[in-house]
Amino acid sequence: MRSVSRGSSSARAAADRALRGALERLRGSGPVLVPEYPLELRARWGWDGALPLTAVDALLRERSRDYEDTIDAVRSMLEWARTIPRATESLGQPCWENDWWGTVDALTQCAALRRRDPALYLEIGSGYSTLFARKAIDDFGLRTKIVSIDPAPRREVDARCDEVIRKPLQDVAAGLADRLSAGDVVLVDCSHVALMNTDATVFFLEVLPRLPAGVLVGVDDIFLPWDYPPAWDRRVYAEQYLLAAFLIGGGAGFSVRFPGWWVMHRPPLAERLSDVWPVVENRFGRHATSFWLERDS
Repeated sequence: MRSVSRGSSSARAAADRALRGALERLRGSGPVLVPEYPLELRARWGWDGALPLTAVDALLRERSRDYEDTIDAVRSMLEWARTIPRATESLGQPCWENDWWGTVDALTQCAALRRRDPALYLEIGSGYSTLFARKAIDDFGLRTKIVSIDPAPRREVDARCDEVIRKPLQDVAAGLADRLSAGDVVLVDCSHVALMNTDATVFFLEVLPRLPAGVLVGVDDIFLPWDYPPAWDRRVYAEQYLLAAFLIGGGAGFSVRFPGWWVMHRPPLAERLSDVWPVVENRFGRHATSFWLERDS
Protein backbone atom coordinates (compact mmCIF):
# COMPACT_ATOMS: atom_id res chain seq x y z
CA MET A 1 0.00 0.00 0.00
CA ARG A 2 2.85 2.37 0.82
CA SER A 3 4.36 2.00 -2.66
CA VAL A 4 1.02 2.74 -4.30
CA SER A 5 0.64 5.91 -2.21
CA ARG A 6 4.17 7.00 -3.03
CA GLY A 7 3.58 6.37 -6.71
CA SER A 8 0.32 8.31 -6.66
CA SER A 9 1.98 11.25 -4.94
CA SER A 10 4.85 11.19 -7.43
CA ALA A 11 2.41 11.16 -10.35
CA ARG A 12 0.51 14.16 -8.95
CA ALA A 13 3.76 16.08 -8.49
CA ALA A 14 4.77 15.34 -12.07
CA ALA A 15 1.35 16.40 -13.33
CA ASP A 16 1.60 19.64 -11.32
CA ARG A 17 5.00 20.41 -12.83
CA ALA A 18 3.74 19.77 -16.34
CA LEU A 19 0.68 21.95 -15.82
CA ARG A 20 2.73 24.78 -14.35
CA GLY A 21 5.22 24.58 -17.22
CA ALA A 22 2.41 24.74 -19.76
CA LEU A 23 0.82 27.75 -18.08
CA GLU A 24 4.16 29.57 -17.91
CA ARG A 25 4.77 28.99 -21.60
CA LEU A 26 1.23 30.09 -22.45
CA ARG A 27 1.52 33.35 -20.49
CA GLY A 28 5.15 33.98 -21.34
CA SER A 29 5.63 35.07 -17.74
CA GLY A 30 7.48 34.06 -14.64
CA PRO A 31 6.66 31.03 -12.52
CA VAL A 32 3.13 29.96 -11.79
CA LEU A 33 3.11 29.92 -8.00
CA VAL A 34 1.79 26.90 -6.16
CA PRO A 35 1.99 27.41 -2.37
CA GLU A 36 3.00 24.58 -0.09
CA TYR A 37 -0.05 25.15 2.08
CA PRO A 38 -3.63 26.20 1.29
CA LEU A 39 -4.22 29.97 1.26
CA GLU A 40 -7.34 31.90 2.16
CA LEU A 41 -6.78 35.15 0.28
CA ARG A 42 -9.18 37.78 1.60
CA ALA A 43 -9.11 41.40 2.72
CA ARG A 44 -8.44 41.33 6.44
CA TRP A 45 -8.56 45.01 7.45
CA GLY A 46 -10.93 47.89 6.78
CA TRP A 47 -13.36 46.44 4.25
CA ASP A 48 -16.94 45.34 4.92
CA GLY A 49 -16.96 46.76 8.43
CA ALA A 50 -13.66 45.22 9.55
CA LEU A 51 -11.36 47.35 11.68
CA PRO A 52 -8.36 48.93 9.95
CA LEU A 53 -4.87 47.72 10.76
CA THR A 54 -4.69 49.19 14.25
CA ALA A 55 -0.96 49.78 14.55
CA VAL A 56 -0.75 51.71 11.26
CA ASP A 57 -4.00 53.59 11.89
CA ALA A 58 -2.64 54.83 15.22
CA LEU A 59 0.60 56.02 13.63
CA LEU A 60 -1.20 57.93 10.90
CA ARG A 61 -3.64 59.45 13.37
CA GLU A 62 -0.79 60.73 15.56
CA ARG A 63 0.74 62.58 12.61
CA SER A 64 -2.46 63.89 11.02
CA ARG A 65 -1.49 67.55 11.35
CA ASP A 66 1.53 66.86 9.16
CA TYR A 67 -0.74 66.19 6.17
CA GLU A 68 -2.39 69.62 6.18
CA ASP A 69 0.49 71.20 4.28
CA THR A 70 0.08 68.71 1.44
CA ILE A 71 -3.68 69.24 1.42
CA ASP A 72 -3.16 73.00 1.09
CA ALA A 73 -0.72 72.42 -1.78
CA VAL A 74 -3.28 70.22 -3.56
CA ARG A 75 -5.96 72.87 -3.14
CA SER A 76 -3.64 75.47 -4.65
CA MET A 77 -3.60 73.41 -7.88
CA LEU A 78 -7.32 73.79 -8.56
CA GLU A 79 -7.08 76.31 -11.38
CA TRP A 80 -4.36 74.29 -13.05
CA ALA A 81 -6.53 71.19 -12.71
CA ARG A 82 -9.21 72.93 -14.77
CA THR A 83 -6.82 73.06 -17.74
CA ILE A 84 -6.76 69.26 -17.95
CA PRO A 85 -9.58 67.76 -20.05
CA ARG A 86 -12.04 65.23 -18.75
CA ALA A 87 -11.30 62.75 -21.56
CA THR A 88 -8.37 62.19 -23.90
CA GLU A 89 -8.07 64.89 -26.53
CA SER A 90 -4.67 63.97 -27.98
CA LEU A 91 -2.13 61.20 -27.54
CA GLY A 92 0.50 61.96 -24.92
CA GLN A 93 -1.63 64.38 -22.90
CA PRO A 94 -3.17 63.75 -19.48
CA CYS A 95 -6.89 63.56 -18.77
CA TRP A 96 -8.93 62.92 -15.65
CA GLU A 97 -10.97 60.02 -16.97
CA ASN A 98 -8.48 57.17 -17.28
CA ASP A 99 -8.00 53.80 -15.58
CA TRP A 100 -4.58 54.34 -14.04
CA TRP A 101 -3.70 57.71 -12.49
CA GLY A 102 -5.42 60.95 -11.63
CA THR A 103 -7.66 62.78 -9.13
CA VAL A 104 -6.01 63.88 -5.88
CA ASP A 105 -3.07 61.52 -6.48
CA ALA A 106 -2.09 63.42 -9.63
CA LEU A 107 -2.55 66.78 -7.92
CA THR A 108 -0.38 65.66 -5.00
CA GLN A 109 2.32 64.57 -7.46
CA CYS A 110 2.20 67.78 -9.50
CA ALA A 111 1.93 70.06 -6.45
CA ALA A 112 5.13 68.46 -5.16
CA LEU A 113 6.87 69.09 -8.48
CA ARG A 114 5.68 72.69 -8.56
CA ARG A 115 6.77 73.49 -5.01
CA ARG A 116 10.08 71.63 -5.04
CA ASP A 117 11.22 72.24 -8.64
CA PRO A 118 13.38 69.11 -8.39
CA ALA A 119 16.37 68.48 -10.59
CA LEU A 120 15.16 64.90 -11.02
CA TYR A 121 11.76 63.28 -11.06
CA LEU A 122 12.20 59.50 -11.08
CA GLU A 123 9.38 57.15 -11.96
CA ILE A 124 9.51 53.43 -11.32
CA GLY A 125 6.61 52.44 -13.51
CA SER A 126 5.30 54.99 -16.03
CA GLY A 127 2.10 55.89 -17.81
CA TYR A 128 -0.46 58.61 -17.16
CA SER A 129 1.62 59.78 -14.22
CA THR A 130 4.34 60.65 -16.73
CA LEU A 131 1.90 62.69 -18.78
CA PHE A 132 0.74 64.63 -15.73
CA ALA A 133 4.33 65.26 -14.66
CA ARG A 134 5.33 66.55 -18.09
CA LYS A 135 2.41 68.96 -18.21
CA ALA A 136 3.26 70.32 -14.76
CA ILE A 137 6.94 70.72 -15.67
CA ASP A 138 6.09 72.54 -18.90
CA ASP A 139 3.30 74.70 -17.48
CA PHE A 140 5.27 75.86 -14.43
CA GLY A 141 8.60 76.22 -16.20
CA LEU A 142 10.40 73.74 -13.97
CA ARG A 143 13.99 72.61 -14.44
CA THR A 144 12.96 69.01 -13.73
CA LYS A 145 14.15 66.06 -15.81
CA ILE A 146 11.95 62.97 -16.02
CA VAL A 147 13.70 59.61 -15.73
CA SER A 148 11.47 56.60 -16.38
CA ILE A 149 12.29 53.05 -15.29
CA ASP A 150 9.78 50.67 -16.86
CA PRO A 151 10.38 47.60 -19.03
CA ALA A 152 7.25 48.11 -21.14
CA PRO A 153 5.29 51.36 -20.75
CA ARG A 154 2.56 52.61 -23.05
CA ARG A 155 4.02 53.83 -26.30
CA GLU A 156 3.30 57.53 -25.76
CA VAL A 157 5.43 57.65 -22.60
CA ASP A 158 8.93 57.71 -24.12
CA ALA A 159 8.38 61.03 -25.87
CA ARG A 160 7.45 62.67 -22.58
CA CYS A 161 10.63 61.62 -20.75
CA ASP A 162 14.16 62.98 -20.70
CA GLU A 163 15.68 59.56 -20.04
CA VAL A 164 14.16 56.13 -20.46
CA ILE A 165 15.45 52.93 -18.86
CA ARG A 166 13.54 50.06 -20.37
CA LYS A 167 14.49 47.45 -17.81
CA PRO A 168 12.86 46.33 -14.57
CA LEU A 169 14.02 48.04 -11.39
CA GLN A 170 15.71 44.91 -10.04
CA ASP A 171 18.12 45.02 -12.98
CA VAL A 172 19.17 48.66 -12.51
CA ALA A 173 18.80 49.33 -8.76
CA ALA A 174 22.54 49.46 -8.01
CA GLY A 175 23.59 53.07 -7.61
CA LEU A 176 20.11 54.41 -8.34
CA ALA A 177 19.82 56.26 -5.02
CA ASP A 178 23.13 58.00 -5.75
CA ARG A 179 21.48 59.87 -8.62
CA LEU A 180 19.03 61.56 -6.27
CA SER A 181 19.52 64.59 -4.04
CA ALA A 182 17.50 66.78 -1.67
CA GLY A 183 14.33 68.09 -3.30
CA ASP A 184 14.01 65.29 -5.83
CA VAL A 185 10.79 63.29 -6.22
CA VAL A 186 10.31 59.55 -6.74
CA LEU A 187 7.04 57.88 -7.72
CA VAL A 188 6.77 54.09 -7.43
CA ASP A 189 4.01 52.37 -9.40
CA CYS A 190 5.50 49.04 -10.38
CA SER A 191 4.34 45.43 -10.19
CA HIS A 192 3.34 45.67 -6.49
CA VAL A 193 4.50 42.06 -6.14
CA ALA A 194 6.85 41.37 -3.23
CA LEU A 195 8.63 38.09 -3.96
CA MET A 196 12.21 37.02 -4.60
CA ASN A 197 13.93 39.55 -6.88
CA THR A 198 10.80 41.56 -7.71
CA ASP A 199 10.78 45.33 -8.13
CA ALA A 200 8.74 46.07 -5.00
CA THR A 201 11.04 43.97 -2.83
CA VAL A 202 14.15 45.58 -4.29
CA PHE A 203 12.76 49.09 -3.88
CA PHE A 204 11.89 48.71 -0.20
CA LEU A 205 14.96 46.73 0.81
CA GLU A 206 17.67 48.28 -1.39
CA VAL A 207 16.61 51.66 -2.74
CA LEU A 208 14.48 53.22 0.00
CA PRO A 209 17.07 52.83 2.79
CA ARG A 210 19.72 54.57 0.68
CA LEU A 211 17.75 57.64 -0.37
CA PRO A 212 19.36 60.92 0.68
CA ALA A 213 17.63 63.37 3.01
CA GLY A 214 15.06 65.60 1.37
CA VAL A 215 13.84 63.10 -1.24
CA LEU A 216 10.06 62.76 -1.47
CA VAL A 217 8.65 59.32 -2.32
CA GLY A 218 5.16 58.43 -3.47
CA VAL A 219 3.96 54.83 -3.68
CA ASP A 220 0.76 54.10 -5.58
CA ASP A 221 -1.98 51.55 -4.80
CA ILE A 222 -1.57 51.83 -1.04
CA PHE A 223 -4.76 51.41 0.99
CA LEU A 224 -3.24 51.46 4.45
CA PRO A 225 -4.47 51.06 7.10
CA TRP A 226 -6.99 49.06 5.07
CA ASP A 227 -6.11 45.92 3.17
CA TYR A 228 -6.10 45.65 -0.59
CA PRO A 229 -9.68 45.64 -1.94
CA PRO A 230 -11.51 42.31 -1.73
CA ALA A 231 -11.82 42.18 -5.53
CA TRP A 232 -8.01 42.21 -5.78
CA ASP A 233 -7.58 38.91 -3.97
CA ARG A 234 -6.02 37.23 -7.04
CA ARG A 235 -3.52 39.97 -7.88
CA VAL A 236 -1.04 38.73 -5.27
CA TYR A 237 -0.04 42.31 -4.41
CA ALA A 238 2.04 42.58 -1.25
CA GLU A 239 3.92 45.88 -1.54
CA GLN A 240 1.87 47.67 1.09
CA TYR A 241 2.65 44.99 3.64
CA LEU A 242 6.33 45.90 3.32
CA LEU A 243 5.40 49.55 3.84
CA ALA A 244 3.22 48.69 6.84
CA ALA A 245 6.02 46.69 8.46
CA PHE A 246 8.40 49.60 7.83
CA LEU A 247 6.03 52.08 9.48
CA ILE A 248 5.24 49.83 12.45
CA GLY A 249 8.98 49.34 12.92
CA GLY A 250 9.39 53.09 13.34
CA GLY A 251 9.93 54.26 9.75
CA ALA A 252 13.42 55.37 10.73
CA GLY A 253 14.49 58.56 9.00
CA PHE A 254 11.18 59.16 7.19
CA SER A 255 8.12 61.32 7.79
CA VAL A 256 4.71 60.58 6.30
CA ARG A 257 3.54 63.53 4.20
CA PHE A 258 0.26 62.29 2.77
CA PRO A 259 -1.42 58.87 3.22
CA GLY A 260 -4.06 59.37 0.56
CA TRP A 261 -6.50 56.56 1.36
CA TRP A 262 -6.44 57.31 5.08
CA VAL A 263 -7.00 61.04 4.54
CA MET A 264 -10.00 60.36 2.31
CA HIS A 265 -11.59 58.45 5.20
CA ARG A 266 -11.00 61.17 7.79
CA PRO A 267 -13.87 63.66 7.25
CA PRO A 268 -12.20 66.71 8.82
CA LEU A 269 -9.28 66.36 6.40
CA ALA A 270 -11.18 65.03 3.40
CA GLU A 271 -13.69 67.88 3.53
CA ARG A 272 -10.89 70.37 2.91
CA LEU A 273 -10.65 68.92 -0.60
CA SER A 274 -14.33 69.34 -1.37
CA ASP A 275 -13.68 72.14 -3.90
CA VAL A 276 -11.21 69.97 -5.81
CA TRP A 277 -13.38 66.91 -6.41
CA PRO A 278 -15.91 68.41 -8.87
CA VAL A 279 -12.97 69.08 -11.19
CA VAL A 280 -10.92 65.89 -10.83
CA GLU A 281 -13.34 63.14 -9.80
CA ASN A 282 -13.64 60.23 -12.22
CA ARG A 283 -15.79 57.12 -12.40
CA PHE A 284 -13.86 55.44 -9.57
CA GLY A 285 -15.12 57.98 -7.06
CA ARG A 286 -13.50 60.18 -4.45
CA HIS A 287 -10.49 58.11 -3.56
CA ALA A 288 -6.75 58.57 -3.34
CA THR A 289 -4.35 55.64 -3.18
CA SER A 290 -0.92 57.26 -3.26
CA PHE A 291 1.12 57.29 -0.06
CA TRP A 292 3.84 59.95 0.27
CA LEU A 293 6.77 60.04 2.66
CA GLU A 294 9.96 62.06 2.82
CA ARG A 295 13.46 61.18 3.94
CA ASP A 296 14.30 63.64 6.70
CA SER A 297 17.54 62.24 8.07
